[in-house]
Amino acid sequence: MPYNTIMQETLTRTYRKFADPPKSPTCVVYDMDDTLAFYDKERRLPACADFRKNTEILDSALGHQAEGRDIVIATARPCWCHEGTVAWLQKHGLQARAMYFRRRTLQFGYPAHDLKRAMLEDVLNHQEVAGFYDDSPWNCRIAKDLGIPTFYVAGNEEYWLAKGARENWNLDIAEFVAC
Repeated sequence: MPYNTIMQETLTRTYRKFADPPKSPTCVVYDMDDTLAFYDKERRLPACADFRKNTEILDSALGHQAEGRDIVIATARPCWCHEGTVAWLQKHGLQARAMYFRRRTLQFGYPAHDLKRAMLEDVLNHQEVAGFYDDSPWNCRIAKDLGIPTFYVAGNEEYWLAKGARENWNLDIAEFVAC
């Protein structure tokens, strides 16, 4: 099965992109961890091919795919997770037109929301974005500010509140549509 055959690497310092040309004028962008898949805190990223699926969000992505929209993955996973991510997507019947990963040289201390902004801006340069699904209120705020319909994936609120979502960004998690 051909999968992301072009494999273009971007020259930005923040992310690496694997992409095929757009097949549809619109796409839907999904985060991976704690959005499409549940992050396994014990096994961590080396086991990403075997993470449990978030059935509700996966069904949403499969529905968009069936409607003919391109699926784009924008994740803060490092690029060495590419093969595991591809394996997970194939196992669950999801075909991504493009996948964005954190560059290998980029430290995890770099704010993931800055990374997602760069990724979303690149996607918007190629296609209209019909929706963005993420468990991060920061990333949802960025997508919303970019004019992208945004769907906050509930379930990880304690993590984001501990990271200062309310204090640092004055984010009210309730302002986003919970899936």
